[in-house]
Order: sequence, then structure tokens, then C-alpha cells
Amino acid sequence: MDVSTNTGQFRLWTADDQALLFPTDYTSYMTVRVDGELYDTSGQSANFMGDYFSSGPTKTGSASSETSWNLPELAVDREISLDGEAARFTVTVTNDDDTAHDVDMRYLFDYQVDDQDGAPVFVQGNVYTNERRFESPSFTQNLTYDRIPDPNLVGVMTNSGQETYIDFVYWVNAFNEPYGYTPDPSVEFHEPGSTSYPASDSAGVLTWEFGQLDPGEERTVTVFYGIGEPEQTRIDDLDSALQGFRRAVTNLLSSNVETRAQAHAELYAELGEEYADNLVNYFGNDAGISGIGPLYEFFDEMFGAASPDDPVSEIQSTFESYLRGTASGQSAELRINGRTIAELESAFVSDFETRRADAISTLRSENPPEDVVGDLIDLVNEKTDRIRSRQSGLTRQLGDAVSAITNGDEIRVLGGQLQARDPDGDALTFLNAGLIGERFAETSGISGTALLSGGAEVDSLVPTHGTYSGDTETCALGWLQYSAMYWTTAATWGETGPAANNIVQAAIAESMEALGLSADAILNDFTGIEIELLTGLGNVPVTLIEFLLEDPVGSVDDFGQAVTIPSVSDVEISEDDIESGVAEGTTTVTIENQSDDPVTPSLNRDQTTLRTNGFRSVGGATPDVGSVLAPTEPIPTIPPGESRDVDVRFWIPADGGGPRIIGVNELEVAASSSPYQVGGSGAIGEYDFEDTRFPDILSQDVLADLIASGESVTETVTIDGDPDRVIFNLSYGAGDLDLHLYDSQGNHVGRNYESGEFDNDIPGAVPSGPDGAGRSYEQVRIDDLDDEYEVEVVGLETSGSGSNFSSRASELSGVDAILNVSPGSIQADPNTDVERRVTVEEAADAGSLSDVTFSTEALTSPDSTDEVPAGNVSVSDNNFDVGAGETEAVTLSMDVPDDLEPGTYTGDVTVESGDQEATIGLSVTVRAGPPPVVGSSPPQDLDGDGLFRDINGDGQVTIADVQIFFQNRNSAVVQNNAEFFNFDGDEPADVTIADVQALFQDYIERTE
Repeated sequence: MDVSTNTGQFRLWTADDQALLFPTDYTSYMTVRVDGELYDTSGQSANFMGDYFSSGPTKTGSASSETSWNLPELAVDREISLDGEAARFTVTVTNDDDTAHDVDMRYLFDYQVDDQDGAPVFVQGNVYTNERRFESPSFTQNLTYDRIPDPNLVGVMTNSGQETYIDFVYWVNAFNEPYGYTPDPSVEFHEPGSTSYPASDSAGVLTWEFGQLDPGEERTVTVFYGIGEPEQTRIDDLDSALQGFRRAVTNLLSSNVETRAQAHAELYAELGEEYADNLVNYFGNDAGISGIGPLYEFFDEMFGAASPDDPVSEIQSTFESYLRGTASGQSAELRINGRTIAELESAFVSDFETRRADAISTLRSENPPEDVVGDLIDLVNEKTDRIRSRQSGLTRQLGDAVSAITNGDEIRVLGGQLQARDPDGDALTFLNAGLIGERFAETSGISGTALLSGGAEVDSLVPTHGTYSGDTETCALGWLQYSAMYWTTAATWGETGPAANNIVQAAIAESMEALGLSADAILNDFTGIEIELLTGLGNVPVTLIEFLLEDPVGSVDDFGQAVTIPSVSDVEISEDDIESGVAEGTTTVTIENQSDDPVTPSLNRDQTTLRTNGFRSVGGATPDVGSVLAPTEPIPTIPPGESRDVDVRFWIPADGGGPRIIGVNELEVAASSSPYQVGGSGAIGEYDFEDTRFPDILSQDVLADLIASGESVTETVTIDGDPDRVIFNLSYGAGDLDLHLYDSQGNHVGRNYESGEFDNDIPGAVPSGPDGAGRSYEQVRIDDLDDEYEVEVVGLETSGSGSNFSSRASELSGVDAILNVSPGSIQADPNTDVERRVTVEEAADAGSLSDVTFSTEALTSPDSTDEVPAGNVSVSDNNFDVGAGETEAVTLSMDVPDDLEPGTYTGDVTVESGDQEATIGLSVTVRAGPPPVVGSSPPQDLDGDGLFRDINGDGQVTIADVQIFFQNRNSAVVQNNAEFFNFDGDEPADVTIADVQALFQDYIERTE
């Protein structure tokens, strides 16, 4: 290769003078972006880096060159050297300024392999000739070809896997745009039969988004390109992996703060003080849980520092500074182990960099075997990938939550009166109860927990506040079991108050303890940070990275593979296990200790998945189970070489006594020897519903084993009987595995490693295709059946000793059209008109549903002779057909009369098609209370004590309520409803000036 002494530009050939890059040096170049300002080595931007040389290009050896640039804000050093059969490109950027800067970098390589200027690219088993972007790439190598098929010369690019993007593009598009070009998949960079521009011209573009570099901070990247593997030591790779890990952690932290601030800002601007009050009141009513108070104080101050009338960007900036703990004059801070988020980040970066350098120095002097270092790299990269996936998942999750809350879905805080029973069966009533919805919980940062599991049995939730939207009873009680946090206040309990209060607090404490939660854990969940990554770095090692940095040489021997899960038992779920749309099951997990020391294992919730391999379509469906996995008892310490069975409970949504999707339901459980470890061993079990609505499913295990990279296993499956449909599936915990299927004629479904294409040659086969990013399953559905199939599982890429996997063949017989209706229940507020979307689905993809009809009945109450007439309930469309596997939507409307007597009114809407029917439960609860004193909003009882202090019905008690009450104390509305305004407590109830004074005193006490 050669490097220009005037510009630092470079060219690259093989030893036989065959080109690997286009032989004009300026077409491949580097770009550095600083605070949005571009600098490049080709002159495509306004700032040519040749004008900023500080030294070089200088030949520093027989096969190496160094070049340095002093940009206005940064120092940039680049070394290019020959390393085995590859050229090594290493760039270090250092912030030598006294202020922080946002820094990104891009490398463009203008491919030419021999005479092929439009070199096709081979990545992860596929050949690409069109533009393609890989975000957070999981691969560390790609190939460039001089021709396809059967290339004569192959270029080998080796990357670290820490890039933000790797793009393969039509060269001129990215060349003319020195930073920020987005690939267009419709654009070809290789035209068969052509070897030159403009028909064929390819390039590889690697981008690193470093983010903020503080004064003195630096970043280093390395990439190799040549005709083979570099001779770089694996310790260099480990160093790069560790730096990638550090960047991922700090990026997660920054993204977390920015995304949460944006979500809060958008909702605050859209919903106003109602949104702020929800959060402030939620944390203010803490049910006596120690440690929640700081969140109340924090939110109260943060929302008080902004106005919903401010621009969203201004609100977001204010909220970001509060979350970081850097707001001017801030007194209420989010502190974790005594540090603000800003302090945590600074301490983490400083300590981590010092210890990383020490660990790498130790490894270089000890020179451990390459396979040991390779295992360390795999573990670090796996942790890094997990952190990056959390970042993208958080952004998507909060974006969905903002949309849902803005549109008024069933996720706002629901206030109400909770009716329950104590362990002896005695009825209890909790006043001032509330539940926070699942997606609202995501926005506030609270991940839910199952509550009231042992202390009380929930009968119903009677809504108190009509101002909150949503299907209160169904939504609240469903979420109570598997994804919500319950809270209640201790104010004005009445005679049963102490008992009720103790029951609730005991249940909360018991459930939190069972799930290993604490006030600190809730704070950690709120910030969204994997807190063990950021704290304790100077103490006993508690994380993968700390363990590695404490004992670089010995860490592999003691970490990562100490426990395995040989089996997860199958589970049958009956109708008795389903309540309020949630099914509960218990599986037995066998955990084996393979180490030489006693181990107390932990279940790895991040790698635990509930999914359904559907029969109607392919691709699977994975309900969000979050924190619903919980051992029924603490996991015991397991002696060396022994195993223990652990019962684990799980919850999953269910409708009408069965699953929401027809198919084979899988529960994957993973465990590790420490709660702080990445990875760990996993195994897969099956859970089934005893549901006569669905056809019989016969599932057989085909293969279940541990597979390593480069290995393959096969098994023959015989199809007995005459099923209507068979689905073959592959599920695994980590790495990249492929499913292949062959029929008796040798037809193939699966990835073709020679052509890079996906074969689908078996008649009647509907494959999911190769698994994509974030997925760990593949499926093939077959309706036109053969007698025998061969199943093959190939391990493309695994870490450590391999990946656990499970492959099943499931037969479906007796397939008929199935009627499925959602939602299963609808609750209305009094004095309102309801419009809800109802979907009717043919759930088996086995035939059409004919003459789908809706019939209604009156909603009645045992406490009243009133009713909601059947004629008040209607649908937008009646008597229609639904095609096989299709869904039709109608609007259900209900007109709730204004003058219903107090009581809970219930009735059903029946949906029929042929001999199948489903029901939608309707309900509306009318509580006793006075009519409006002024305006159209009736007064509200905000405390559940029977007194309606919110006179104007705006959801809060203010001085305006006192004034309105004083002005209207002698009105007929007030005098005829004296029992609701008896604020001084005199009996018999009558309204006098003393009640006005009592209301005013109550208002004063609330504002103190």
C-alpha cells in the first residue's frame, strides 16, 4: 500500500498487484464530525484535513505510517500498518480542548477487487449487490468479491463489531456526502456483466457515533482490510470491546435521560397539569413503602420548574437537567447510592478507563491463551449488545407510551374503591385505592410487580373518579396480577381501616420481597440504568466487567458457565388458572451447578421469554412478560456437581379461557451463577391451554441440545396420521442458529450458504425466513404434507461453549374456522356515550366466518330497578362475513342514561357465527353523589370518605371550591344533598356556615 505524504490519502493492493481499493487515493477517505462541523481527508467538505497536519504522514517502520492532525477542537492520530494478510487502520481522536464536544467519525472504503469496481459484498451468509445498512452490527467480518459466483479474489474486512453503522453503498452517493448518507435498498452497486463505474461501483462505509467527549477524553477505532485475517492479538480486540462497552453504557445513560425527558415533556405539554398531578400524586401516596418519598419530591419540583404552555423543547431541556441532577437551584435530586446521574457517569468513565488500561497491561504481560481472551471478548460484546438493545427498546417503548397516553388509552392512573377479602374470607374495602397502568408505568419508569398475592383476594375495583379514561375493572385487575403497581393511602379508613391498611402494606412488602425488589430497586427501575454497571467499581467485583478487570486472566475460569438448565417442565393451564384475562402457570426448572464451588443461582429475566409459535402465520408472537417471572421460593445454594428443582411462576394474557394466539406456546428460562452476569444457560419448556375452542395440537420434541459454532445436528421426523397442518420450529437463547428442512424428495427450505439466498422449495411450505436482529426463533409451516422430513439445525455463531436450543414438530388436526372477539369486556363511565373498537377475527386461518351477528341485552343492577336498555347498545355493522385468517373491525356504541340510580349495571353483547359464539361483558357503575352545584360537572369525592369537597368537579380541592360552596350553601342542590357536604360532621347532617369553615380548614391543611 502507499500513503500520500501531501494528503494522508491511501491506496491498497495485493502482493501480486491486484487492487483491493480503487487505485486513485482520494476516493477512499476519513471524515470527523465535531459539533456538526465536518473535516475530511478528501476535500469533500468545507474543511480539508490536509490543512490541519501536525505531523506526517510519516513512515514509522518497514510497514507502517502515522499521520496526525490538530483540528480546532480535537487531535486526530491515524496509524496504517500491514498486519499479516491485512492492512490495519487505527484512528484515535482526543479532545484536547477545555470544553466537551460531540464527536462522530466515518471511514469510506472505495472497493475495487482486482478489476471489479462494483465488488459484491458477502455478510452473514448473504451476498448483497444493493445498498444496505447494518445498525449496531453483530458481525465482525465481511467479504468483497471480484465476481459471483466462484470468486477468484476475495477481500476480507475485519471490524470490531462496535460500529454504530456499517453501510454498503453505491460509491458516488456516499462519496459526495461526506457524512450522513442513508443507504437506499433500491439502488444497485453491482450490475452483472459490468466491472466499472457508472454501472458498478461499490463502497463500504463504517460510522462510529462517539457522542460527547469531555476534555482530555479520547476514542480509538480499528478496522482491517486485506485478503485474510490480521495478526492482531486478541488482546487488542478485547481492548476495543471494552471501549465499546464503555461507550454503550454512557450512550444508554444519555439516551435514557433524553428519551425520558422528551416523553415527560410531550405528555406534559399535551395533557397539562393532569399529567403532572398523576405522577406527583402517585408517588405522594406511597402506601408506607420506605424510600419512595424522594420520587414525590423530585417530580413535584421538576414539574414546578416548567409550564405546559412552554415549548416542548424548552420543557425537555429543563427535565433533562433535573434528571441529571444539574438544574440550577435544584434541591430534590434523583440519587443512587448517594450520587446524581451526572456524578455516576463521570465517576464511571474515570474509574473504568483507569482499570481498563491496567487490565490490558496485565493481560499483555501474562499473555494468556487466545481462546481464553476470545471468551472474554464474547462476554464483553454480549453485554454491550444487551445494553444497546435496551437503548433502542427504551426509545421505542416510550414512544409507544406517549402515543397511547395522548390518545387516552387504558393506561392512566385509575382511582377507585377496591373490594377484597382477607385470608380468613372476611370482606374488606380499601378507600382511595388506585392502579397505575402498564404503559403509563413504562413512561414513569416503574416496572410493575404482582401484588396482593398472599394477603388479600381481589373481588372488584369500583371506580371513584370518572375523569380517568379506560376499561377500569378489566384493565386494572388484569394488570394487577402481572404488570402494575398498586398504591393506597392511609387517610380516613373508618373502622376497618387499620386492618385494611395492614393487609395492603403486608401484601406489598411480601410481593416485593418475593421478587427481590426494594425501594432502591424501584429507584433503579425508574432511572432505567443497569445500576451495577455504574456503581461499586471500587468494591468487591459484582459485574462481568468488574470481574474481568479485577482478575483479567482468571475470570473466564470462574465466570459464565457455572450453572446450566438441563430442563424446563411442560405446563398445562386449565380454565381455573385464568382470572381477569390473565393465566397463571408454574413450571419446574432444573438448575445444575457445574462449578467446583457452591453457587446460589439467579434467574435471568432478560433472557426469559414467553412466545407462541402460531399456526395461522409464521414468525411467532412474544407477549411482553417483563417482570412476571418469579420463583415461588428463594433459589437455594447448590453444592458443586449437584442440581435442584425450582418452581417458577409466570403469567400470560388469556381471553375466553384460552390463549390469544393458536399455536405452540413456549417458555424459555435462563439462569446464571450471579444476578449480574450476562448470558447463562437456558432451556425451553412448553405451556398449553386446556381449551376446547381450539383444535388439537400434537407436539413432539425433535432436537434439544447444546450446539457450538460450525456444528450441525439432524433428525428425521415421521408424520403419523393425517394432520391438517404441521409447523416445525427452532428456538434458542443466544447466538445465531439456522433451521433447515428437507422433504422425502430432497426439496429444501432454509438458507443456501453457497448462493446467499433463502431456499423455499418444499410444496406448501410457508417459512419465517432466517431469524433477524433481536429474534431467536425460526418456523416453517406446511399444509401440503409429506410422510417424512429431515430437520437440521446449524450453529452459525455462538459464544462460549455454545447455545441451548429446542426444535419441535407440532401437528394440528381438526382445523375449522374459529371465532375470536376482542376486547372481552368494556366498562363505561356514567353520563357518557361510549364508542369502542371491537375486532372479530378468524383465528385459525382455516375457513371463513359467515353471518357474524351481534345481539345485545339490557344492563341491569341488583341494587336498582333502573337499566340501560338493550336498544342503547349498537354496532356500526351487523351480519357480515370474515375471511380465513382475516380480521374485521366494528364500532360498538353505548348510550348511558344520565339519570341512572346508584349501582353497577352489567350485561353482555353476544357475537355469533354458525354454532360459535363469544361474549363481550359490558358494565357501568354509578356511585351515589350530588348533581352539579355549578356548571355541568358534579362534585367529586377525592378521598373516598363520602364527602364531596371538590365542589366544581375539576378533580382537585382549591380555594375556588370553598368560594363556590359558600355562595351556594343555601341552594336546593346543596341542602337536598346535605349528607354529601357534611364537612363539620354534625348529625343529623345539615349544611351551615360551619361546613363552609370546615371545608376552608381542610383546604388550608391540604396546602400546608
